[in-house]
Amino acid sequence: MKEDPAVYGTPTPHHQSETSKHRELFLPYIPSCNVLDIGYGGDPVVPWAVCCDMSDGSYTNVGDVPMQLGFDCRSLPFKDGVLEGIFSSHLIEDFTYTEQVQILKEWIRCIRPGGVIALLQPDQQRFEAHCAATGQGLNLGHKEPEYSLATFKNIVWNRIRGGMTRLKAQDLEDYSWMFVMGKL
Repeated sequence: MKEDPAVYGTPTPHHQSETSKHRELFLPYIPSCNVLDIGYGGDPVVPWAVCCDMSDGSYTNVGDVPMQLGFDCRSLPFKDGVLEGIFSSHLIEDFTYTEQVQILKEWIRCIRPGGVIALLQPDQQRFEAHCAATGQGLNLGHKEPEYSLATFKNIVWNRIRGGMTRLKAQDLEDYSWMFVMGKL
């Protein structure tokens, strides 16, 4: 599917966003309002998502949709249970497993019962193989050398899953995986 630039903005000419590669897989899980895209990098998952990134500007820029809110993802500026959903692509791998647990607990705090958190993340070993095959540089921000869907489920999910349910967990064809959780 070719994305409409009027809806999603114009991607940069040399780099397709991770979100755009897998957007269709996430659409069934993204609520129709009150959604944050944290670390959106210029290309939100849906046009109605509130585009959030670091307060000093986006970490990466693979689209031209402007940032609407700037904050540190470890401390959201929202009251408990006010959001319908949060989507984040290729962001929390830049934190240790312990930090990921704390970040996701913070995000869960802000989601209402029935709300969702949808993650698109890299499998570190497959990402490194992709970089070696394509000549793309590694992202040195990634913190865990064995990061994968399996390690996320074993280390992070097992520490945050109280009050949550797993809606979808799947390795994807490239070097990414998806994890969608709902708040009970």
